[in-house]
Amino acid sequence: VVFYSFVLIVSKVGCLFVMSYRRLKTAEKDALKSFNAVANIPEKQAITILKQNNFKVEPALNQYFSDFNGANVLHENTKRLDQRKLEHIFNQYKDGKVDFITATGIQKLLLDLGFPGEDIMLIILHWKLDAKACCEVTKDEFMKGMTELECDSLDKLRNKLILVQKALTNEEDFTEYYKYTFNFCKTTSEIKNIEMEFAIKSWQLILSKKFTHLDVWVQFLKEKKTELKFISRDTWDLLLDFINTIDEEFKNYDEVDGAWP
Repeated sequence: VVFYSFVLIVSKVGCLFVMSYRRLKTAEKDALKSFNAVANIPEKQAITILKQNNFKVEPALNQYFSDFNGANVLHENTKRLDQRKLEHIFNQYKDGKVDFITATGIQKLLLDLGFPGEDIMLIILHWKLDAKACCEVTKDEFMKGMTELECDSLDKLRNKLILVQKALTNEEDFTEYYKYTFNFCKTTSEIKNIEMEFAIKSWQLILSKKFTHLDVWVQFLKEKKTELKFISRDTWDLLLDFINTIDEEFKNYDEVDGAWP
């Protein structure tokens, strides 16, 4: 009797879960798919966590991995990554003459990932692999970066990069991404400043939806191009501070005592 009662309970719970899944909206099912592409846990548990975060994938993943059990799963997933698969992917895209991926290989990788000509994904890929040079990824950077991303296939990498891009709506994540972009724009790692042309193109790419007065800023820089040929790290960082601090109508801007250059 106890056994059959247990079976009955399990069956009811299973039916309730199936009914719950079927009631999910299309966008919620997509969120579930994206969430589990990274977390890889039972759907019932995934739906519970997503509901607690209004089906927003990045906050849900943050909650999951901040939990002790989630952290353990993350550690186990990292250990389970097939290093041979990582080496195979690296060898597919590396330059035949050297042991790193050059611009040609990176372009092909982005094409195979389904991001052809997407400059934002180009920067995100470099950022998450912690590449020290533009369009040059060493084997060590690739192996470590892919391991930290928990990706040993192109499908996993594609899903992860999409999640990372969505997470840029978070101010902390965007700030880290923005600061990395400065290094990405440098022609060599030794120089301290970046050329004005690269700075303008990068600002137009990454600040188009964040800085209302971007066109005014770019026009000002172009007018000063004979005087300003390079952008320093301080200027780069201060612009984001300015965007986050000063309102769109400059009502709280203090031209006399403000800290802006």
